[in-house]
Amino acid sequence: MSKKAQLRWTIGSPWLIAPAAGIIAGFSAPGFEQWYLAWCGLAPLFLVVEKARKWWHAAVHGWLFGLAFNLVWLSWFLKINLPPWVGIREPQQMVLVGAICWLLCGLLYGTATSGACVAWWSVQPILAQRKVPQVVGLVVGASVFTAVSLFLADKPDLLFLPLTALEYTQYRNQAFIQIASVIGGAGLQFILVLQNMALAAVASAWRAPSADRSVLLKHAGLKLAMSTLVTSSALCFGATQPSARQAPPDTEVSIFQCGFMQDVMRTGKGVSASEVISQTLPQLNRCPSGLVVWTETSLPMPFNKESGILEAMRNCAKKNKLDIVFGIEETAEQKDKAYNAAAGISANGEFADAIYRKQYLIPFGEFEPLVLRILPQSLKKSLNLPDVPPFLPGTQPEILKLSQGEVAPLICGENVEAMLCARSIRAGGMVIANISNLSWFQESILGDQTIAIGTIRAVENRRYYIYAADTGPSFVIDQTGALVSKMNWMERGILRGKISYLRQLTPFTRMTF
Repeated sequence: MSKKAQLRWTIGSPWLIAPAAGIIAGFSAPGFEQWYLAWCGLAPLFLVVEKARKWWHAAVHGWLFGLAFNLVWLSWFLKINLPPWVGIREPQQMVLVGAICWLLCGLLYGTATSGACVAWWSVQPILAQRKVPQVVGLVVGASVFTAVSLFLADKPDLLFLPLTALEYTQYRNQAFIQIASVIGGAGLQFILVLQNMALAAVASAWRAPSADRSVLLKHAGLKLAMSTLVTSSALCFGATQPSARQAPPDTEVSIFQCGFMQDVMRTGKGVSASEVISQTLPQLNRCPSGLVVWTETSLPMPFNKESGILEAMRNCAKKNKLDIVFGIEETAEQKDKAYNAAAGISANGEFADAIYRKQYLIPFGEFEPLVLRILPQSLKKSLNLPDVPPFLPGTQPEILKLSQGEVAPLICGENVEAMLCARSIRAGGMVIANISNLSWFQESILGDQTIAIGTIRAVENRRYYIYAADTGPSFVIDQTGALVSKMNWMERGILRGKISYLRQLTPFTRMTF
């Protein structure tokens, strides 16, 4: 083989095509804003997987693509800002820790794409053997790939969290995402996969021997026409959902972006609940009547209805006619355990009957994942690994019934769980309030990705979506996915906006279980 031929073979090698495509598709992530790449970036992956001779070839192609894709998408790990209790303060050490976490997440998340590719590759000969029509086979293949990837990407015990779901790339594509109120974000992902598979079919037919090319191009053309029809139908649906037809917002909302975690990160000293109250109560008194949302664990103390600190909040709420949602810990019956919780105070000064307990816990920070549970205790001690986190998961959605409406709380990473959010809406939630703490990852594209996730949750359920983060960004999104107001990273103050408490359930919300 000549040197030129070797170079052409190396550049065109299937083992390089998949990771190269993963890098390109990764730039469709929110923060890079190259959303159009999600409509074509997966096509090379399907092209090489279709030609794979063995299942493990398909698995490796999928894993290489997933690794590259997630390394681009999760590049915000490189800006990790560890809290003082971790014991790592040197900038170089933080960069090293961030790089290790970034690489490990990329390696693990690639497994989800690998499994989806194997499933899709395995179903192709079955469809061919049964002589399933080409267009039907395309739909089945896209369904299998989407279902398996979603299933594998939502396994927090194995460190898989659905952070890099393809539908989030389209959060600014207002016309397209409106169909999520019917088919959810998973449906958006299916349409994107369908389009990529159709493009791969066209490319495969074009590269076929001339004797077979015309027939293959005909079938590929039908696939492309069908996928284009599906996409066009989604866009037409979006065009019939203009925000002008919605009732104007009628309730004031104030989000406290206090920045206390900035002080903790800088000084290494915690902030007491009494300090929080003394500094924020004057601001609380200046908030207009309506809804006030504080951040995750905004009051660093156990929940106690008899507390003088909470008594001051109750008096303020009653005086200023405020409904207040705030983060707090709730002591569990199990010894040394607690719940990461959200509570509410109504404008009449009374506590909401329910307290929300976070259901979807984050590995390492809130629960001990499988990778740690299987390690011997002696090894854990020798590695100086942190103790088992003290949090227990909640078991059901709880709605905070306040004077002006019913709030569906989410805490931190629960925004990635579409079904969990929809169950809270079905239980009576009229607005979504996501309280969080993003101080671990400051001033990064994680902020854009958080907005993207909130956009899809808002459209799926046709609810206003409020996101309160101590170090930002905090924002309000309306029921059509439009960004109403926003406060950027590291700013301090109160973000103002307007919302409406809405009641109607979407088809997606009704269908969830």
